[in-house]
Parts: sequence; C-alpha cells; structure tokens
Amino acid sequence: MRTTDTSPLAEIALGEDRARQFKRDVSRSDALAAEMAAFVNSEGGTIFLGVADDGSTPGLSSDELRRLNQLIDTTAHHCARGWTSGDRAHQPQGDRQAVFR
Repeated sequence: MRTTDTSPLAEIALGEDRARQFKRDVSRSDALAAEMAAFVNSEGGTIFLGVADDGSTPGLSSDELRRLNQLIDTTAHHCARGWTSGDRAHQPQGDRQAVFR
C-alpha cells in the first residue's frame, strides 16, 4: 500500500516488498546485478542502500557512496537493459541513505 509521502524515510517505514529492497552495503557486482535484474524483469522498484533488513538506517559515508556508484557503473555495463552507466545512487536531502531507482 502506497502512502502520499514518498520521502525515503516514509518508503523505508513501509518495509521491504517486491518493489522495495534494503541493502546495508553491496560489495559484489553479481549480487547487485541480481537485484537490478529482478526489478528489470518485474514492475520495477527501488533499492535503498545504507538501510538494514530491519529498516534501521545506518547510512553510508561519502566514500561508501562513491564506491557503490562505481559498482553500479560496472554492474549496469553488464546488464542488457534497464539501467545505464549514467544511473547513480543519490542521497536525497542530505540523508545518509542512498536511493537507487
């Protein structure tokens, strides 16, 4: 069930489902590719980076965000469709969580 508040924290409060996945950290491109492919092959969704499975938000440092964007570039390069290397995880409104849609 969607709410009218689509801020990242409001989305996180709804918990994980087939359109929202939480990842505290991603260190392997094949794991990220599997998540991306699942969204490409369904109705799409959002990967929240820096968010634990329980919905807590430990966040990401600037260095972690840079590393994850490099990983996204590498992963997107190997995906057949859906994402391009121009896609980026971003930190809305200065939050420490990153959102990749």
